[in-house]
Amino acid sequence: MKRSYDADPGYLTVNQAVDRMIQVIGKDNSKLRGRIYRKFINMAAENKIEYKKHGRAWWLKEEEVDKYIEEKGKQLKNNYRTMDENEEIGKITVEYIKDIIELLEKVGTPPDKILELLKVKLNMNDNKN
Repeated sequence: MKRSYDADPGYLTVNQAVDRMIQVIGKDNSKLRGRIYRKFINMAAENKIEYKKHGRAWWLKEEEVDKYIEEKGKQLKNNYRTMDENEEIGKITVEYIKDIIELLEKVGTPPDKILELLKVKLNMNDNKN
């Protein structure tokens, strides 16, 4: 009996297509995998990629998947940061905030005013996301 994870020749399972895209992007996390997975399913549902359904599984035409990955993969590579890059940005942000607090203390700003200024700044950043 053929199983859904054994796609026909010339076809890929959606997870195989996602794995190929992740290899091109070079960065991997579950949120990114989920977005790519949904993108492939939606493209198949909108008939932008040839597909077959086997039970609940979607098999995508391999050459069309490769063409899409070639077009979009390099573009997406620049859009996502690795965990190390995010950690480095976090460290820089903490140092930046420490420097601001130090400068405000030198000028003679009271601690409660410093805290209020930081809260306003952090709330502004939360609203942007």
